[in-house]
Amino acid sequence: MGTPDSSLPPNQLNQDITQALFEQREIRMSHLALDREYLFFHAIKNGDSKEVLRLMEPLTNDQLGTLSDNPVNNLRYHLIITIALTTRFCIEAGLDSERAYTLSDIYIRRADHIRTTNEITKLHREVILEFTKIMRQIKKEQVTSLPVLKVYQYVEAHLHEKINLDAMSEELHITKNYLCGLFKKETGRTIGGYITEQKINTAKELLAYTDYTLQEISSYLAYSSMSHFIKVFHSSTGLTPSGYRQANYSKHFKNT
Repeated sequence: MGTPDSSLPPNQLNQDITQALFEQREIRMSHLALDREYLFFHAIKNGDSKEVLRLMEPLTNDQLGTLSDNPVNNLRYHLIITIALTTRFCIEAGLDSERAYTLSDIYIRRADHIRTTNEITKLHREVILEFTKIMRQIKKEQVTSLPVLKVYQYVEAHLHEKINLDAMSEELHITKNYLCGLFKKETGRTIGGYITEQKINTAKELLAYTDYTLQEISSYLAYSSMSHFIKVFHSSTGLTPSGYRQANYSKHFKNT
């Protein structure tokens, strides 16, 4: 069954959606888990090629859903969606927007001229690995010393926990005072400020790209309470988590 025509009357469109969901349940087909999809894009923006290859699903995976009855067009549409989301994630992680959108346009134009599923599969892999390589280089350029790099890696690995500076310095075998001073000197930020920034950035991505509830996001990022999460988020962004989701969720998908 093809994608419902948005020009259909509301009742007919609702019937098409209901029928499509029924057919998916009948053949036990579901969309990929949002958490795995999020981790995949998160790995790209962090330049983690090993994790990207581990999480990358082939566009031929039935769980991605059907956007067209034409096999080539179906893969083409999924590829364009992947390019669009990858571009947005990388921009938010520091990739120059002009460079990112130029690269996105080049790949989308190439996708438009492809005529075989094999070519689309090859282009999909090329897109993902190229963006990952670019982000890895950006990460390297941002780091000037090994201890600061270790802080970045530690925070990334423990973002879903309540991060303690004493525990961090002990695991990294660097005294807390030296580590805090060096981090401040090289980045202009405190480690605590960086941790908050990373947690809020992750919360923004989860609000914009997934359907997780505010409570789930708050718990995932190890905030002591929902009220604390909302207070920190508002202080950092000027918006409540709900307000941020309302302003950004549909924006990321309306052109894909």
